[in-house]
Amino acid sequence: MKKVFFITTVFISVACFSQIVKVPGTEYPFYSDIIKFQDSEYEDMLEIIPANKNVNLSAAPPELDSKIIEKSILNAVNSFRKQYGRKPVKFSKAISSNLSNALLNDEPFDKLSWSTLGFFYEFNYVGHFKNKEKKFCDFLLDVMSVDSDNFLELIAAEAKEVGFFYNQDEIESQYEFAIYIR
Repeated sequence: MKKVFFITTVFISVACFSQIVKVPGTEYPFYSDIIKFQDSEYEDMLEIIPANKNVNLSAAPPELDSKIIEKSILNAVNSFRKQYGRKPVKFSKAISSNLSNALLNDEPFDKLSWSTLGFFYEFNYVGHFKNKEKKFCDFLLDVMSVDSDNFLELIAAEAKEVGFFYNQDEIESQYEFAIYIR
């Protein structure tokens, strides 16, 4: 009887302390070993923070190879989709060209799922990982998925292809990322 009581107590304790974090506005679990999010001081906004408490965002950022990042984005998208039981999408050169032309030449987008202009200090989120460039791709998708509309577009069952643009500006210490999934 004591064993049953002990096992039940342990089970209830584990269940109470292991809350599953959900993608905001959905019932889907949020999977990330890179970021967490919390309420910010601004109403209806979330603050993204490192999952690893030892990450120092004010430290000099590690160097990341933009070519490796570009080559890793499609795999990151499909790995992300797989976590939620979705089929992989194919790379679309046409979508990527449109995004590239729009961002580099100030032309209008045909369509856009999400874009961001970020700064190199964000590389610190992934500086402690072995494959920093691959993890940075995961970081971009994790940040994108904190918004429920972006998340649902990322995992849309009917999505067949994806295009993206990634560029690092060494002088300004910033990067641009844009993605469209259809």
